[in-house]
Amino acid sequence: MSLCYRIEETPTDLTGFFASFAAEPFAMLLDSAASGHPNSRFDILVAQPLSTLTARGQRCQLMTGLDTATPSHSEQDIDPFLLTKQLQQ
Repeated sequence: MSLCYRIEETPTDLTGFFASFAAEPFAMLLDSAASGHPNSRFDILVAQPLSTLTARGQRCQLMTGLDTATPSHSEQDIDPFLLTKQLQQ
């Protein structure tokens, strides 16, 4: 189950806001940065993914069920973009 929270007001200190969960697994902040630019409307904060796909060349490691007591792990030699497409279907 994924969760999405909408923050109605942009925090004045986005990095300070992010610091409260920056140590969580796979925490990332995608900051639009140029607040005056018309395409700078969204900042994205993520942490604790349900699944991860890690690739080094064609060697892909997939971990799923990270939100459960028994996560699963698999590895295969495949193009990571092809694997991503397969997982989205």
